[in-house]
Amino acid sequence: MSAFLFNLFLIRLKQAGRALGGVGWLLVLALPMAGIFLFVIWDKLAGMQAWESAALLALVFFFLHWQRKDINFLKKCDQVVPLVLLFEYQMVLLTLSLPVYLLNSSGEALLWSHLSVALIAFLPTRRESSYTRAINLSLLFNNKLEWISGVRRHWPTLLPLYLAGLFLSAFIPGTLLSIVFILLIVLSFYDELENRMLLENALQPHFLWKKWIRHYRLFLTIFLPHIGLYLFFHARYWYFLVFILAVSGIFLACAIFYKYSAYLPGRRQANSQTPISLLFLTLIIPFLAPLSLIVLFILHRKAKRRLHYFFPHAGY
Repeated sequence: MSAFLFNLFLIRLKQAGRALGGVGWLLVLALPMAGIFLFVIWDKLAGMQAWESAALLALVFFFLHWQRKDINFLKKCDQVVPLVLLFEYQMVLLTLSLPVYLLNSSGEALLWSHLSVALIAFLPTRRESSYTRAINLSLLFNNKLEWISGVRRHWPTLLPLYLAGLFLSAFIPGTLLSIVFILLIVLSFYDELENRMLLENALQPHFLWKKWIRHYRLFLTIFLPHIGLYLFFHARYWYFLVFILAVSGIFLACAIFYKYSAYLPGRRQANSQTPISLLFLTLIIPFLAPLSLIVLFILHRKAKRRLHYFFPHAGY
């Protein structure tokens, strides 16, 4: 077991290295941003009571645990899965709990955080439901394959978040947080790459921008009830809603453009989590917000070049 855990730790480090390598020159800006982001998180956690910080960390780790897809791999390795997960979660948690302990010298917060996260390792993860595959989503999403596949996978999380945004629309953060959390899940829809034949048939003039317009329009249509309720209750704070919707459009475009900038025949995943997560840091560092627009056009250029390389006669 100890040898397997050590090898698994090395594998995770290599995965993190490849993810950071995919960010490229943006690491020059991303690393300082990540440092500021972590310090803000540590400071916020240090200012909470022990049970509050423990509950918040447990909620974050539970969400990550629920979405895990490598459980079958760990089982095939003939390992005790909960113990492996326990090791991984505790190692990651140390990057948050130790700095918080140094800031507030609260051993109680350190103890409760590690205990609460340790229990999560023994909880079940999400399983694919055969029922969702029987639902025809083609008409609802007009054959937008990313949305059809993504909603089938994530509907147990998406539906409560969507309904929560409606029920909490009387509160300003209710609708806004619902849109943001759903956006975070929607961005993962664009990790899956089409096969060569399907993509070649879809290419057309201004393919990238047209695809973004269609998908952003779908995103706005889905949230029309939320938008209407927000404006009904909080019309004088309309600019918060406009900001969130504008940011959603920018990050949706970044996810789509990154998908095709990473395209290779035979590749199935774009793995956009790291660059998109780094871009999200601009939401808490306002003076870096223009960076997302710069990245948007860089990714568009890279995606266009990549598609032109593999499909020079597609005429897009």
